[in-house]
Amino acid sequence: MVIHGGNRHQEYPWLGDAIPKWITLMDFTDIKENLNYNFMRTAHYPNDKYVYNLTDKFGIVIDEESPSIKNQDFSPEVSAADDERDDTGATVNHPSIMFWSMGNENQPCRGLQVHSI
Repeated sequence: MVIHGGNRHQEYPWLGDAIPKWITLMDFTDIKENLNYNFMRTAHYPNDKYVYNLTDKFGIVIDEESPSIKNQDFSPEVSAADDERDDTGATVNHPSIMFWSMGNENQPCRGLQVHSI
């Protein structure tokens, strides 16, 4: 599989995160038909459930982002794994979601050893 895609922020000028479904549909039609994307990373937070329905429909593979942004210093009492488990549970039945990401701008959690594959 050749991956062709990018990031998508769920926000729109003057609307912020309150995007009507017709704009989301317009975005994904453009992403699939004009940009020919087959991959997308949701940026910094979970998206509207409608987004996952559209990615399932259009066959766009997703790297689902955890609800975090920038450098967060997690204490031992607050586990990033708990946040990730909550996020994956909400989107588990969507075949388009291939990855669940801890974020690209976070520092490793204290007490969490990071391994690369």
